[in-house]
Formats: sequence, C-alpha cells, structure tokens
Amino acid sequence: MPTTILRTSLTALVAVWLGSVVCTAATAQQTTGVGTCDTFLTQYETCIADKVPSEHQAQFKATLYSMRNAVVPLSQNPQTRDNLDGVCRQMAAVVKQQTSAIGCAW
Repeated sequence: MPTTILRTSLTALVAVWLGSVVCTAATAQQTTGVGTCDTFLTQYETCIADKVPSEHQAQFKATLYSMRNAVVPLSQNPQTRDNLDGVCRQMAAVVKQQTSAIGCAW
C-alpha cells in the first residue's frame, strides 16, 4: 500500500509541476524540512528573481508555487517524506537544465 500511495503522490506532483497549475496559497516561508527540497526551492526562487525577465516571472513563479504546494504536503506525510530527497533531486536536475541558458547559479 505505501508504494501505491507514493506512486499516486509522485504522479500528482509531476502533474502539478508539468502543468504549472497556479496555486497562490504557497508562500516563500513554507518549507518541507527536507534539505534537498528546501535548497532547491530557494535556489529556484532566487533564479527567478535574479535571472528571469520580468515579463516571464509570473509564469515561473506559478510553477515554483505549484511545486512548493505539491511538495510541502508530501513532506508532512510519513509515507512519502522519505522519498522526497530523490524527487527534489530529479526536479532540480530538470530545472537546472532548463534554466542554464539564462545563467542561473546552482
């Protein structure tokens, strides 16, 4: 059963992430308590603020907030928390590749 919950949660996370669903309830102060995730989310937020042209920042911020809204609840669930390190490493790898052209420092 935990594998099914994890698979469902990860599928939902990827769907939210790829779909860039706007979830405005997230704030920059929300943390996961998982170092890899918190570091990634903070670095992505800095990348957006420092490197993304202002006319595109809203779209990038919506993606960031969606990611944060998906990851924070997963971090609060003992059945999914242990796997978040790997999930956030994968998300970070993709985002790093996508933002390298605009000069984000990771």
